[in-house]
Amino acid sequence: YYSKKYRHWASLGLKGPTPWPVVGTYFPYFFKPMHIVNHENFLKYGTIYGAYEGTKPSLFVTDPKVTKDILIKDFNYFSDRRLFPATGDPIFDNNLIILESKRWKLVRPRITPAFNVTKLKQLVTLVEEAADTLATNFLEAANKQKPVECKT
Repeated sequence: YYSKKYRHWASLGLKGPTPWPVVGTYFPYFFKPMHIVNHENFLKYGTIYGAYEGTKPSLFVTDPKVTKDILIKDFNYFSDRRLFPATGDPIFDNNLIILESKRWKLVRPRITPAFNVTKLKQLVTLVEEAADTLATNFLEAANKQKPVECKT
């Protein structure tokens, strides 16, 4: 059963980590942070590779041009992304990255005007100012050896 489920990417000629029964290619995540495992896979398998969440195939794309094509031009072929359970947090639960295809199609046209070149350039200045303020506050707290409360 599992060997049949784990042939998907190989049948398409795509490389990727070797899956384990039940957990797929997620076994290393039990021992290392996700970003480390993903980076190791990128170095070993390249900018596009196949993996498995349990027995469900997952495509990993790290090439910016291909990512842009998937999210804009070829969205109809890649509309269903990884599903995350609802957390009750209104910001996280409505994040474009995790919305299912029907909800994503409703939300995307509403926010697209906020990301034109002019508005993004204006945003860079605001982000730089906020980062400077944050760094200054952290340095002051560190010099006074005071703890800094952060939202998690």
